[in-house]
Amino acid sequence: MPNKYKRAGVDLDKVASLVGDIGSISLSTHMPGVVSAVGGFCSLFDPGVTDPDYSGPLIAQSTDGVGTKLRAAGIMSPPHFWTSGADIVNHCINDILTSGATPATFLDYIAQDKLRPDDVVDILRGMTDACKAASISLVGGETAQMKGTYKRGESDVVGFITGFVSRDDLIDGRGIRPGACLIGLASNGLHTNGFSLVNKIFSNVERPPGHKLPWPYIYYKEVGAQLYSVLLTHPHMSYLGPINTLREMGIAIKGIAHITGGGIPGNTLRILPDGICARVDKSAWDVPPIFRLIQKEGKVSDEEMFRIFNMGIGMIIVVTQRQKKAALRYLGQAGFEAYEIGRTEKGEKGVILE
Repeated sequence: MPNKYKRAGVDLDKVASLVGDIGSISLSTHMPGVVSAVGGFCSLFDPGVTDPDYSGPLIAQSTDGVGTKLRAAGIMSPPHFWTSGADIVNHCINDILTSGATPATFLDYIAQDKLRPDDVVDILRGMTDACKAASISLVGGETAQMKGTYKRGESDVVGFITGFVSRDDLIDGRGIRPGACLIGLASNGLHTNGFSLVNKIFSNVERPPGHKLPWPYIYYKEVGAQLYSVLLTHPHMSYLGPINTLREMGIAIKGIAHITGGGIPGNTLRILPDGICARVDKSAWDVPPIFRLIQKEGKVSDEEMFRIFNMGIGMIIVVTQRQKKAALRYLGQAGFEAYEIGRTEKGEKGVILE
C-alpha cells in the first residue's frame, strides 16, 4: 500500500474519498444545463437547456493550483516563479482540453504571507506568456496578503479557465470501445504534481561537503544537472498544439486523460466507460531519469511512483486501431513525442499496468 506520499502530507485515498463526498454535496446545487458531474477534468454547462434561443457551444470550465511546487520555486535565489505562472495556465488548458474545448479566458488568484511585488510580477509574466501562446485572454484576478495564514515566504497560485466546445466536437469517453489504442504524449518532467514528496525527499538528503545552498541547487549525475534545472525551468506542458494537430488531420479522438495527481491509473480511469478496461505497457516508453532519481532517493515503490507522478506521460489519448498509425505519424511530423502505450478491452472498468 503506498505510504511515502502519505508521510509527505498527502493521502491519495482520502483525496479520492473527498472528491466523492464533494460530488454528492454539490449535486444539490445543479440546475438544468449542467452536463458533467464532479469527477471529470472539467465542468460542462449547456445554456441552451434554459434558453431556447441559444444555439451556441457548451461552456467548459476548470480550476486548479500550482501547489507545493511553489515551495521549491520559492527557496531559489532569486525565487523562480515565472514557471509557476505558466504552469497553472497550461495545467488548466489541459483539463478543459480533455472535453475537446478550446480555451478562451483565464483568471488568477495569487496569495502570499506578505506581498512581494517582484514575485507577483514574475508569476504574471509566466501567465501572460502562456496565455498568449494559447490565444487566451487574461481577464482578471485577485491578489491577497494573508500573514498568519501562509508561512513566511510562502505563496499560493490558482487559476480559473473558461472555454467552449460544440456538441459535435465534445469528447467524453463514451465512444471508447474494446480494442482501441492508447497513445501517450510525453511530458517534460513532473509538471505540477508530486512536489510534496519531492520537497520531503530532497530537503532531507545529505548535502555534498561544503554545500550550503538550498536543495534545488544539488547536482546529480543521474540527471546531469542541478535539480532546479530539471524540476523548475520547464513549465507544465500544454497539449493544445498536439490535439489541434490531430483534429485538423481528421483523427477521431474518443477520450483524453490529463495525467496529473493520481498518475496514469487514476486519471485514465476517469475517462473509461463502464465495461471497459485499459491495459498500459510500462515498457512502451523510457521513463525520464528524474523519476528514477526520485524513486532511488526516496525508496519509493513502482506502484506508488505510478500513482503519484506522470512518469513521462503527460496526456493519454484514445483512438481506434484503424487511426493509430496516422495519429502517431501526424504527431511525429509535428514534432511531438508520442508512444503507443496500451489498449482497451472488455472487462471490469479499471486500469492495469503491465
